[in-house]
Amino acid sequence: MAKPKQLTAHLDTYRPEGRIPPQAVEIEAQVLGAMLTDNTCVAKGIASIPSKDIFYADYHSKTFQAIATLYAARESVGLISVSEELRKAGHLELVGGEVYLADLTTKVTTVTGFDYWVKIILEKYALRRTITEATGIIQEAYQPDAEPYELGQRASQLGAQIINIYKPTNTKSLAQVAEEVLTELHTIRTGNKAIGIPFGFKDIDKFTGGADPGDLVVVTAKEKQGKTTFLIQSMFSGAKQGIAGAIFSAEMPAKLLIYRMACIETGIRWIDLKMNKLAAEQWTSINNKVMELGSLPLFIRDKAMNILDIRADTQRLVEEHGVKRIGVDYAQRIVPMESKTENREREIAAISSGLKSIAMDFHVVAIVLSQINDEGQTRESRALQHDMDKQIAFSHEEDDKHKGNQIYPVELKIRQRMGLSGEFGDAKLDYDVLTGSWQDHVSPEVRALLAQQQSAF
Repeated sequence: MAKPKQLTAHLDTYRPEGRIPPQAVEIEAQVLGAMLTDNTCVAKGIASIPSKDIFYADYHSKTFQAIATLYAARESVGLISVSEELRKAGHLELVGGEVYLADLTTKVTTVTGFDYWVKIILEKYALRRTITEATGIIQEAYQPDAEPYELGQRASQLGAQIINIYKPTNTKSLAQVAEEVLTELHTIRTGNKAIGIPFGFKDIDKFTGGADPGDLVVVTAKEKQGKTTFLIQSMFSGAKQGIAGAIFSAEMPAKLLIYRMACIETGIRWIDLKMNKLAAEQWTSINNKVMELGSLPLFIRDKAMNILDIRADTQRLVEEHGVKRIGVDYAQRIVPMESKTENREREIAAISSGLKSIAMDFHVVAIVLSQINDEGQTRESRALQHDMDKQIAFSHEEDDKHKGNQIYPVELKIRQRMGLSGEFGDAKLDYDVLTGSWQDHVSPEVRALLAQQQSAF
């Protein structure tokens, strides 16, 4: 094969400390050879290889660009047309001339390994890109005025960019999307149920239709108004339906989350369990419930975390376990990235933007709790509203009317964005004082009737 004139110069530019970065020049030649001889490989190659820069050898890069130019112009791709395109660009002699192109076609006798070859060169490029970008980040980190937040963001973005280089395309034909919409329309019309990811409470799901992938849902409440319990009940409810989720808890240890949920579902008071005041059958019940909960597709992180920790864990859990929803307890406890700022509202706004990006980038629902009070955290919660798609606001006190009742109703205010406007509504849940849990609302009369029926059995 004729030796391209820029071969040596090109390779020398990739030799830090005398080492040649990851590359597979021979495989690159096979990919190009296949594209020159098979129209199917042309289409697959253009769809899979996002840029000429993926190729390590400069002459391969220029050849791919010529093929891409012809393909974009809807012209046939072959030895003659590619040769002419390279000539027009002034690159034909640089790549090695027509002899070089002819030699490429001899590199392949079958194109059955084309997808594998493309995967190899994409992975080699990903490694080279990682070396270059990571080296730059490391060098900047040594500077006296280095900003940890900015460098951390760059590192996180780099990870997503590298993965996206060789991840299969997520594009769909309009026919595929239309088929999905028709299926959902049928579900709405015949099943009368949410097509989004349900919250697990009928009134809320009836108004919202569930949450959609990419949604940021903000749940606001004062201290000790049950927002954490609401989150874990919603997450466990989804997990029981096979909706994998992750809870990022900066408020409650993972073990206590399990204890709380087991007590809620068995009707056993946490204080009785803690003080060893359970009957033998109650111990059996709680043990069985813990084993049942342990089998659900739910993951918990209960260590201090910042937004990059949440992003990294979410990405891993989505890829490895198909997580569809994350819950964050709660916004004000996420460690801020910008340690130099004294503006708390700005910190919360950055956290909000980060959570919305996580929801969009990984196609998950993100539910974040936000604590409010009358001394200033209301303003912090407003910082979350810029990015949110839905808000569920708890605003209740156990007033004299409900004192002494084991179960009492609570009004919720719901807001969800609809394009540039918003939709507002109400929902009602029942709060069980004995177990500290939420239930679907039932009128006192119906509840009394149900209690009579249960006692009869």
